[in-house]
Amino acid sequence: ADGSLSSEICARGLALFEDLAAKATELGATEVTGVATEIFRKAPNGGAFLDSLRQRTGIQIEKITQEAEARLGLATAESLNGGPSAEFVAAWDSGSASFQITGREGSTTAPVGRADIRTFTGELGAGSAFERLLVKVQGKPYDVSATTCPVSPDQARRLVALLRSELKPAVKWLQGATVLAIGGWNSLWPTALRALGKSPSP
Repeated sequence: ADGSLSSEICARGLALFEDLAAKATELGATEVTGVATEIFRKAPNGGAFLDSLRQRTGIQIEKITQEAEARLGLATAESLNGGPSAEFVAAWDSGSASFQITGREGSTTAPVGRADIRTFTGELGAGSAFERLLVKVQGKPYDVSATTCPVSPDQARRLVALLRSELKPAVKWLQGATVLAIGGWNSLWPTALRALGKSPSP
């Protein structure tokens, strides 16, 4: 597999966006837009899918760089937190195919779009960790609907070692830091809370 989006995924994606666009129009939206991140940066047919989406729905989706995604994650975290805070050194955005840890460098009053930032990023997320576990650790063929359960302690250790080998060296400015975590239902944070028997924040 070369990382291309399957025909099934493309069809489901187009149908979903058509439904969302219709609902937005019903609610009075006059403009609909969005951003495309790591999956579309990597997939050989990611651009073609976005072109099809634009033709079918009129929705303009812009493919953004990981640096832009990092800044957007920081803006999201600060908005959810009520603004910048000295309590949190950075925002950790855990996604499906990448992660971004982003903090301000200097001013906490400048608009986030113009603020100097520092980042620690990687091309790992919930989806890529699932693929590594299923294929490289458990030796199974890739299937998005497959289950990796049960996962033995040895398999968990091997997965952690594999993921660590793909990460860049840790940066000093994050050592001992407190970060504000954001991400979807299957990202690192809600998954960890469920494993601990706690519910993620709504």
